[in-house]
Amino acid sequence: MPDSAICATRSTIADLVACIERKGLIGWRPDPIDAGRKTVSLTEYGLAVRRRLATLVADVQLAFTRPRPDEAERALRYVLQSLLEPARQAVERRMASELLTAP
Repeated sequence: MPDSAICATRSTIADLVACIERKGLIGWRPDPIDAGRKTVSLTEYGLAVRRRLATLVADVQLAFTRPRPDEAERALRYVLQSLLEPARQAVERRMASELLTAP
């Protein structure tokens, strides 16, 4: 069975389709070949949501698959963090002091 397959009862599938339909993502239309059947398809809204999600998925995939920073970038980050860390600690100490002396 393919990874994208769903194993569910007819009732469960009907409930899922009804829920997705209520959200306006899908709609029913008559089957052009068999008048006794209906076809479920994405609405314009459903297509727009699919396009937005495809963009988000592509962004996440890019974030997880892009190359790691090279040595120069890592060194620069280390230097910047080393410079900022004392300032961060000073701010934390000042905030803690203000909290202790607040009325």
